[in-house]
Amino acid sequence: HDTIWQYMLMQKDTCHPDGATVYGMVELWAQVGEPQRALDYITQLEQWDSQYQTQGNSLEENPFLPIPNIYCALMEAYSRSKHYSPKDSRHEILDIWENKIQSTKLAHRDSTKLYARACHALAGCGQLDAAHNLLDDLCRRYEEDIVDNNISNDSELARHSLRPDRVLFTTLISAYGRAGRPQEAQRVFDTMDKMAQKNLLKDPDFLMYCELIWAYGRVGDTKSTKALLQRMIQTMEDDIDVEAAPSTRQEDVNNSDTTNTNSYQDWASAWNAVLVSWANSNDPHAPEYIRMMIKELEEMDRQNATKQNSGGKARQPLVTAYSYTILLHCYAQQGTIDSAKAAEELFAWMKQHQQKNDVTNDVSADEKHNASGNSMILDRNSYLNVILAWCRAGRPEKAEAHLENFCREVRENPNQHGIEPSSMTPPAPLLDVQHFTLILEAWAKSSNQSAATRATNVFGLMKEMNIAPNVVSYTSLLWAWAKTADKTRDSAGSIINIFQDMHHQWQDQGDEACKPNHIAYNALLSGLSRSSDPSALDTATKYFMQMEQMHDLKPSGFLYNTLMAAWSKRDRPDQTQALFDEMVQRYNNTRDPDLRPNSVVYRTLLRAWSKAGNPTQASAAMKDWIEAYQSRRIREAPSELEFSLVLQAWIKSSLDQAPDRAEQGLRQMMQFAQSGQFDCLPSVFTVTTVISAYARAAQTRPDAGQKAWDLFLLLEELGQIDQTLSNKTRGPKGRKRNGDEFEPNLLTGSQVIKALIHSPTPEVETRIQHVLETLFQVMRHRRGQKKSSSFRTELRSGHIFRNLKSSLKKSTLESRDDLIRLCHQIENVAE
Repeated sequence: HDTIWQYMLMQKDTCHPDGATVYGMVELWAQVGEPQRALDYITQLEQWDSQYQTQGNSLEENPFLPIPNIYCALMEAYSRSKHYSPKDSRHEILDIWENKIQSTKLAHRDSTKLYARACHALAGCGQLDAAHNLLDDLCRRYEEDIVDNNISNDSELARHSLRPDRVLFTTLISAYGRAGRPQEAQRVFDTMDKMAQKNLLKDPDFLMYCELIWAYGRVGDTKSTKALLQRMIQTMEDDIDVEAAPSTRQEDVNNSDTTNTNSYQDWASAWNAVLVSWANSNDPHAPEYIRMMIKELEEMDRQNATKQNSGGKARQPLVTAYSYTILLHCYAQQGTIDSAKAAEELFAWMKQHQQKNDVTNDVSADEKHNASGNSMILDRNSYLNVILAWCRAGRPEKAEAHLENFCREVRENPNQHGIEPSSMTPPAPLLDVQHFTLILEAWAKSSNQSAATRATNVFGLMKEMNIAPNVVSYTSLLWAWAKTADKTRDSAGSIINIFQDMHHQWQDQGDEACKPNHIAYNALLSGLSRSSDPSALDTATKYFMQMEQMHDLKPSGFLYNTLMAAWSKRDRPDQTQALFDEMVQRYNNTRDPDLRPNSVVYRTLLRAWSKAGNPTQASAAMKDWIEAYQSRRIREAPSELEFSLVLQAWIKSSLDQAPDRAEQGLRQMMQFAQSGQFDCLPSVFTVTTVISAYARAAQTRPDAGQKAWDLFLLLEELGQIDQTLSNKTRGPKGRKRNGDEFEPNLLTGSQVIKALIHSPTPEVETRIQHVLETLFQVMRHRRGQKKSSSFRTELRSGHIFRNLKSSLKKSTLESRDDLIRLCHQIENVAE
């Protein structure tokens, strides 16, 4: 077309392009989503228009006058463009609408069709609220004009240039429904309904009701779908054949033959939407409800079949193969072994009826249909849901077995397809990439030691079936290998080969569906960072540094965090800090929100320095986090866990003042919690950590026993503080804790006793007895409760308790025998 265009420009004296020609070129570029090319033609047209008017020519004969539709086509080009983000597309579309259409004196600029094209363009790039605003503006202008001009004649209303039509409302309702926003879809529906009550528009039709019911159905709102269907039945009963809806009274049935079969099909679609709402509801009883509804619909179909045999009108069935596929999907959503078995049985039943349909010579007409009278044809979704059911149930091996059977079935019947194709539509295959990808994802989540090998086999089977993998398939395979990377030395090589194969399919074979994305890179980096191969992490860093050059992908915060965590596990906090500093620098330079440090990144940095026993760097990271939170650069505040990492950094540092500095940090946490600044009230875990530090220093510090004893008594005070805080407002991240979080456990008690033995204090034996009696009371209190399981596990593990008794036996305490007997009592209570 560009060639023809250039030829017309060369022959401008005889065939110079005019506005219609430019409109055609703009439409062509709009269809392929190239707004810049479309804009070039419009700019040329506007220049010709300006030159024409400057020469004093007649405006009525102006062949270069831009028409509104040419700007509508440009809006659609932005809507389809892959070069613009949805936000940028929205900006461009609204700018065209306001500055090129509404602000000019173009002919027919107030046409409903222009509003419709603008709404479609906005909806196409996901900007539904902007489209809704345009629709509201159209409705407002239409209603104001009707009132101002006192128009009441139906024919005049129908011819009004700003009269919204049902298609526009239905399009927006459908778009909101697909986006999972049924409340907004309801508002669009209510707008038309209110205007219909004022006799400004016609009542909502079948399609509008169905789209709204589907909007609620997709999010599993069973109550709204059922209520809407009942309203649809009541509203439409005078206009359609209500035998499509259940009725308890014979006089409610309209037997008029004037209604076409399309309305009946709309009822089937509406009922299926109700079934889908149950399937998506996550209700454990959903399969039972769907079965009951299908039986009810089957009964209505049988009654209609009886009337048809008596000379009545032929009707399409309410229950279709899709109805049973919905039930299959519902079973798959349950995620249990029993529901997977039920899906398997239902699929076998459906397949049996399909085979009966295929045998036309020996089977009667009645037998060629299922119980509802509808021909049973399995499609890709039927096969998909059987696989999904076993994957959700955590049994990928069963899903893989079914997939192998399906592949064998396709090989034996290469022309078999799930949908009867029309002459204009290519047949839909039974199996596609999604069937295989589901199993790949299931193996990636599996703890099975052979998961990576099994996933590789599934991937190979997909290629054998000539089904092209996509980036999701490759990523799932990468994750399957990443999960076993720490157990298999050669996993790094497999991971690199998979990634390179994906890169080859995209770059060399031109398959855009295989272009690596951030999720694929995360799987790659995670797998390499977990590998036992010493060079794997360096390789991961190399890929990370090249991703922008290779695949035009900018590093993101979660990719930085993946590498930071990997270096932390390799005891390289310096590399973790370097990556953090690089990410912050890139964020400061670009203000890319994906690079803004968040709580996950700060937590990784804290863990790295805490593990390395570097309290200076850990404290600096915590200070930076607090400043970022207080300046609202980060949403999540540090909690007890993060503050305790700083304490652990002190304790691991082996510095002489480490226990004291850790205790100072603990008491500062108490102050933060009591003042409401942070939800970081120390629990028994944090207190025990500091007590353990004093216990280890007891032989060189005379005051260690007293310090450990004071902290032991502090637990009771912490429980009281928590009770006080729970009665107040505790901030956005605050929570009411379980009282057990402040009760001493076996490790707490053993460390206090160790400190008291090696660094005696006044009344040391009385204090040790108090500690043991407290543990005994805690054990009795927890006895028979599920919360005691962790406490009993400590006792059954034995080493802590044995060390405690051993320390008492070696001590010079006069009451050591009594104390050892008390230890035995605690052990007996635990058993």
